[in-house]
Amino acid sequence: MTTRVPSTLARLAPAALLGVLLVLPAWFWWATTTASPAQVGIDFGDYWTAATRVAHGTSPYAPEMLAGPVDAMGTDRFRYPPPLAQVLVPLSLLPRDTAYWLFAAVSAVLLVGGTAAGARLAGARPRQAAWIA
Repeated sequence: MTTRVPSTLARLAPAALLGVLLVLPAWFWWATTTASPAQVGIDFGDYWTAATRVAHGTSPYAPEMLAGPVDAMGTDRFRYPPPLAQVLVPLSLLPRDTAYWLFAAVSAVLLVGGTAAGARLAGARPRQAAWIA
């Protein structure tokens, strides 16, 4: 029986996951208590507005964005492919703030799941990765 030595990435993966699990709650706390309410989920506001437009059968892009060059700063600047707005249409049925927190929670779960999958692909032994999944 040979002993497999885990790669450096596999040895660091549990620490990275622990870091993610500590950073995410801290970020949520910061976003809800110290940031300007207008800044929390500012990019998501563009996603949500575009999804709402698609749900109503119109273009996800603001009319002024289709007219020509626009300032990169500001609100209502959806610059992404239309399929993103189509995927987010179910969130447009919820109030914006509720949809944002659901989006953030799903994003966090996917981040943790992706980190766990990466740890396994990097060669983390099952007993090392069992607490991750």
